[in-house]
Amino acid sequence: MPVLPYWKAHLRALIILLLTMVLVSVTQASEPDEQLDKAELDSLLAPIALYPDTLLSHILIAASYPLEVVQASRWREQHQRLDESDIINAAEDQDWDPSVKALLPFEDVLTRMSEDLEWTQGLGEVFLADEELVLARIQVLRRKAYEAGNLYSNEHVEVEPEPEVIRIETVRKEVVYVPYYDTRVVYGDWWWAHHAPHYWHHPYATASVNIFWGPRITVRPYFYFSNFHWRNRYVVVNNHHFYQRPRYYPRQTVIIRDGKRWQHNNKHRRGVRYQNPVVHRKIVNQRVSLSREAQQRPARAVSTKHRAVSTVPRAVSSKESVRHRQAVQNKLQNQSKMQKRIHKTTNPVKQNHNSANNAVNSHTRNAIRRADGMGPKPLHREHRAAAPTKQKSAPQHKGNRTEVINRSRIHSKQRAQSSPRPHNSSPRARQPKAVQNVQQTKPAGHVRNTDRPRVQKH
Repeated sequence: MPVLPYWKAHLRALIILLLTMVLVSVTQASEPDEQLDKAELDSLLAPIALYPDTLLSHILIAASYPLEVVQASRWREQHQRLDESDIINAAEDQDWDPSVKALLPFEDVLTRMSEDLEWTQGLGEVFLADEELVLARIQVLRRKAYEAGNLYSNEHVEVEPEPEVIRIETVRKEVVYVPYYDTRVVYGDWWWAHHAPHYWHHPYATASVNIFWGPRITVRPYFYFSNFHWRNRYVVVNNHHFYQRPRYYPRQTVIIRDGKRWQHNNKHRRGVRYQNPVVHRKIVNQRVSLSREAQQRPARAVSTKHRAVSTVPRAVSSKESVRHRQAVQNKLQNQSKMQKRIHKTTNPVKQNHNSANNAVNSHTRNAIRRADGMGPKPLHREHRAAAPTKQKSAPQHKGNRTEVINRSRIHSKQRAQSSPRPHNSSPRARQPKAVQNVQQTKPAGHVRNTDRPRVQKH
């Protein structure tokens, strides 16, 4: 067996010792880092862990967009006159995340997040880094407060303790109360000596032993579009939220059935850099994976055979849906107005066409009568200008009786008596003899004008 030189043996032993020390130091440092993360999480989550589930989910999502939180807080200060029910409608034009808009009625919460920006940004970073761990630490804080006797159901919230999960829901769906409490007292003895709980000063009067309740805040039904899937430890968001005005979501089970897992949208980050390198790598990898999926996804064949004539796109916001509805209504009104105009313009043409047809028919009938010897003779050129348009003579008054004489009918009868006609060549010849005898017995001056006077047009 070869024997190593003296200095080489000592060098080998020194290298092995150094490697062992490095491995031991790394192993020992991993446990304090994990404990430090939990301590930081407990300190960050202490002021909001006892909030109702839906409000807490909005705060966690909005914390990942710190710049929009600041913008929303300043915008809320400029619209102090608006109440909680109108503030959401007034902010529909703002291009913020729906969770940021959902916090607008909670002015005090939004102001605290904007003023304590370091806390907001730190909460958003840890939420993006490890969502499962954040929700697990929230349950730890709730369990501590419940065991200390400071978390229970009352007229403001309904606490639902289970073996692994404690849910906090609002008693009334349309009203939310924000709790304020001393984080150094409500959880009992604090268990992290090197990380004190984050504390917010509360300006309101006492409503219970260790929890202070703010004023009631009225919310709309579409406030309940996000909640927690406590079993799987992630946030659930309903895809319709502000756009289609869904029904109330008073319980988490409804959200889980109708919603999907929340995904961070880098667009609402507004260029703010991620301080946590883990989050930065996670977002970059997410972008790369999404772009690869978009490139590798095969193009779907679109069949135009059964395609609908018109499709209604999904509205991006209720403001755009209102505008679209108004545009459709204006279009329908304009179409109805155009139809009325067309109807008015076509009616005179139709009336003129009917009058022209009547004139042609009367002219044809007169020509046939003249050929048979019954119709009136055409007027001479010198008498046409003075001839009236209607050959209805003026009524002649005889005592108390007004007698109307149809001269054209009398002339036609006189010509019929003077000039013989062929057999069955006119409508009069086809009349029964009894009718002809009755008409001949009546005097000419007392003939009743039962027919409409004929109008001869030239």
